[in-house]
Amino acid sequence: MKSKLAKKTTQTMLLPPSHYGSSIFDQYKNILDFYSKHPNLEFDKALLGGLALCTFFDHIDINYIERLIKQIATAMPHLIEVFRRPVTHLIEIETKVPVDTAKHITSKTVRHLMSHSEDWECIKNAKITPKNILTKTYDDDYSIYENIVFKNLVDRILKLLKKQLHYLNTALKIYNESVLIDAFSRINHSQYYSAIGTLYSGFFNNFKEIKTTSLQRKIKQELALITKYLSHPVYRKNINAKPISKDIKQTNILLMHKDYKYINWLWKELGCEEAEEEADVAVQTKAQRAYEKFCEYLLMFSVRHFNFDSQYKFDKWSVGIKEKKLGFVDLTAIELVIKHKKSDVKYLIVPISYYLGKTRHKVYEDIKKGIYDAFGDGYKQIIFCEPFETPKSDFILPISITMLDSFRHFQRLLLEGMILSDKDRKICAFCGEALTPNSCCKRCRLLVFDTECDRCNTIYTQTKIDGAKDELGFKTIDTACPNKTCCKENK
Repeated sequence: MKSKLAKKTTQTMLLPPSHYGSSIFDQYKNILDFYSKHPNLEFDKALLGGLALCTFFDHIDINYIERLIKQIATAMPHLIEVFRRPVTHLIEIETKVPVDTAKHITSKTVRHLMSHSEDWECIKNAKITPKNILTKTYDDDYSIYENIVFKNLVDRILKLLKKQLHYLNTALKIYNESVLIDAFSRINHSQYYSAIGTLYSGFFNNFKEIKTTSLQRKIKQELALITKYLSHPVYRKNINAKPISKDIKQTNILLMHKDYKYINWLWKELGCEEAEEEADVAVQTKAQRAYEKFCEYLLMFSVRHFNFDSQYKFDKWSVGIKEKKLGFVDLTAIELVIKHKKSDVKYLIVPISYYLGKTRHKVYEDIKKGIYDAFGDGYKQIIFCEPFETPKSDFILPISITMLDSFRHFQRLLLEGMILSDKDRKICAFCGEALTPNSCCKRCRLLVFDTECDRCNTIYTQTKIDGAKDELGFKTIDTACPNKTCCKENK
């Protein structure tokens, strides 16, 4: 049995990289850069020394967007001219048309009519009256190489502008939401506002609201301008053309035509699109390392802004945070140990920057099984962190540098561990005030009590705000029975 378990543990589990997963690296690379320069810096000094746990925008990104808009705006008058008056080839098409609409008769017209009686209207006195005749028509061919390049360029412009607009819209939304603090909520921790203020320092140092709003407006103008012409034939008739992602051919039209040469110029300025698949593996690995370090830093930040001192101690509680390498998969987890005297509660936090979509639950179950095989079942819970918008789950936390309130998810986990590890119930784990004999805090009204499952008789701990309605209750601990084997409610 031991040999089989050992064999399972040594097998490497591969997580699938994706462009969506690796794209977060730009948001978290500053965390990795800071750690590489200051690996041994004390955390409190790190916050004073430039570590920002809520930073959204890099100065280079703003410069890139400004440069992109300027390049597109320079070429836009010439792109509009190509929409209106594109270069085309006149093509000759042989087709059957009603005789009264025919404009040209060729040498093939009579031969075709003699051999196709279905095109006769009638025959009288050995004379044929035609109904349809074969003739030549002439049409503009929009599918020349230069116009296919133009169509591809327009698609790239639309993609780039929409991507940057989404980026700026998200930024402004987060900015506007971040300043809405519930100043009257009684369930905010006493150090909550201090934590928000510290996070703001990184947020506002990297965010220029006025410039961002201006860029947003300019992108919308360029998008509206180019979208207005998408119904023109030069774009519409090449809608199914094959995409071009490499360098384009330098034809005479692209080099010398007064408008098409700007297509050539802008294509070079935007650069060739890199194959996403080639960059994903390397960038995804960097994104994972950066996200792991961010989660570790944010966990430290959450502890330091929840009554604990620089030694991670508060009253009879102490907290331990350390990295835990998972040998069967290329991930580094974070072990959180919360002690109260001789009792402790352990959590394992596993940051995942890989975007797994609908397969996440199966992958996470496989990772959990690998963790149990390698380290046993000594953890109260294995928590997975994701930087994406994720479906609500009891073992997945949405932890992101773009969400100002992410640290509170860790603080709720911390509070749960403090309550579960406290067998005395004399001090409120939330605010530090003395508890009444019925384990209720007079200051914050947090009530801690034990309850028994009416299905399997399991005794477990619950919390709520004393006197508050259920929907307003501060449920730091699951209200359902933790005995998943017996209790159907938790299956």
